[in-house]
Amino acid sequence: MKEFLFLFHSTVGVIQTRKALQAAGMTFRVSDIPRDLRGGCGLCIWLTC
Repeated sequence: MKEFLFLFHSTVGVIQTRKALQAAGMTFRVSDIPRDLRGGCGLCIWLTC
């Protein structure tokens, strides 16, 4: 399995992407952005596929 990290400029993008991933039945988690990548809204989505 591979894991992908999605970074966002705003929480709106996180919410929209989360809803789309849930509807598609994808495995993911929303978390704080890792310290070395800080920026944007402070949230990211880890997608496992």
